[in-house]
Amino acid sequence: MIFCRGEAYSASLVKDCLVKFKELSGPNPVKRNLFMCGVACGIKDQIINLLGYNEGKLPVRYLGVPLLSSIVKK
Repeated sequence: MIFCRGEAYSASLVKDCLVKFKELSGPNPVKRNLFMCGVACGIKDQIINLLGYNEGKLPVRYLGVPLLSSIVKK
């Protein structure tokens, strides 16, 4: 998981790093999803177009642990 600010410039820096990583390891494109919260729709669209990823929807499981958009209670 990679976290960054919800802005096109930060997403561009992340993309540069991911391109370099892909050259070294070749990550699986099927597993590339983008999850955003608190980002304006226009900026969200810019970031999705810049990175070329699909927008993921919560809840989702990561390493068997459910990731939710709400607080997990005992």
